[in-house]
Amino acid sequence: MRVATWNVAAVNQNPFEYWLTHPDPEYTRLMQAVEHFILQPGEQDVAVGSVFSDGMFADLKARMAAEGWAGVAETEALWQADFCKRRIVTGFLKDASLGKKRLASMPDRFTNTITAADGSSHPRPAVINSFTGPMRSTAEWWAQWLAFFFDTPLELAGRDGRPARKRPVELLVPIIRQKYPDVSEEEERISLPLQLLCLALFDAILVHVLNTLAPSSWLPLKQQLVETLIVGKLERTAELIGRTHASVDVFCVQEASAALARLLEQQLAPSRFVVLPESLDPSRDQNSIVVLSASSFKRDSVREVTADVRALAPGCGLAPGDLLAFTVRGTGGEAGAPGATYLVASFHGDTNGLQTADVVAALGEYGAREADAGRPLALIVGLDANTYLNADGTLDGAKFYLAERFGVDCSAAGLLNCWPAEARWAGALTTYNARTYLQPQLNKAVQHAHMAARGDRNPKDHILCSAGAFELSGCTRDNTGANSYPHELVLPGLGFPSDHCIVIAELAPLTRGRG
Repeated sequence: MRVATWNVAAVNQNPFEYWLTHPDPEYTRLMQAVEHFILQPGEQDVAVGSVFSDGMFADLKARMAAEGWAGVAETEALWQADFCKRRIVTGFLKDASLGKKRLASMPDRFTNTITAADGSSHPRPAVINSFTGPMRSTAEWWAQWLAFFFDTPLELAGRDGRPARKRPVELLVPIIRQKYPDVSEEEERISLPLQLLCLALFDAILVHVLNTLAPSSWLPLKQQLVETLIVGKLERTAELIGRTHASVDVFCVQEASAALARLLEQQLAPSRFVVLPESLDPSRDQNSIVVLSASSFKRDSVREVTADVRALAPGCGLAPGDLLAFTVRGTGGEAGAPGATYLVASFHGDTNGLQTADVVAALGEYGAREADAGRPLALIVGLDANTYLNADGTLDGAKFYLAERFGVDCSAAGLLNCWPAEARWAGALTTYNARTYLQPQLNKAVQHAHMAARGDRNPKDHILCSAGAFELSGCTRDNTGANSYPHELVLPGLGFPSDHCIVIAELAPLTRGRG
């Protein structure tokens, strides 16, 4: 039996957020130039007012005043006395207090890319999303930015299920001091115009930086990345699952969108079928699903038991969609072989991996209870456990789950891990990614020369199975989309739209008298 697991998430709406494996040297040149600009701006660290003019502020002020917002005059005073005099890099992009106050990241969260009720996407005119309209100058960009916020009504899904017609500016919310204590009482009071100004400055500075560094090449390069990594991601992901790895009997997928699930259902029938949670997560749209071979498993025997397993880990705090667990019967054979009843699970752990041990223990306990009741189950789990090689870096010293500890916990639950002892754990890396300097969280950026040492290179993805039902006869990885694994390859790539590689394990059922 061939089993695979893959966390398909990676590039969100910012095609520049992570260092990519790209065949065109212009990509690396551009991203290294941005890195140098941010780290050593020198004379290029010009005043904000030379990038975002008084005239542009006047445009914004008039629009905000027309909204009837409180604090427009106070925001104008801050612009004149403070913001326009700051340096674009050292005084703005690198100002940690702006990040703590969420003055640019909060409005970006709500307007980076807006999904309408009909499923269409509407990106804000900006560098850090899928917008590919003309931005050859700050002036050209600015007209589109204003029109997007103030003149573009969109049909959005309302809370009552009926579409609500709103402009992007109406999606902004005040920043609450109780939640973000770095925000002063005055900043809280004027937070709507203040955060929109900060977002405008942030977007304008990035447009200026790229037009300074690569005026003729950056936008065509972005258009290529958007087409490959965002627009074409769904189809490429489905192709890798459905064609490249068509021989897999159990394919566990994490962070799958409802759209991907629907596409797989359409493309894989009748030879394979998709098992979905009874209720897909509609808000985060990040779901654990499983693709099964119709020749190996009986579709009409699937019974979801996610709620039963969750009940065995009550304090775990799982987010909706992170776990899918179900039982299913094989199509034939003796007990312990393909004709057995299986407990199959796909799971996506929290960032620190601290939920993983509880979920694995709950799956093991559920299987043990069923066995005690005379209903033995052969357990198969594919998961992004978010386990780490060591405690250095990555999460800035925060507590997180080590792969070595995970191996011990799997054994305690009676489960085999797909990675052989000789591969643990430095030989079992499934991620290799690092953030660039072209994204809002500069504290998380990694220099190109330091990716190997400071990037996320960890053994996060695993396949588990019942020690009493299977033996493992092989484990491979794919990070190219061509069923190969060059270990030095940074993810994602143009042909591989995820920052996790695919892990494939060969499971051999134990026959009677063995194990």
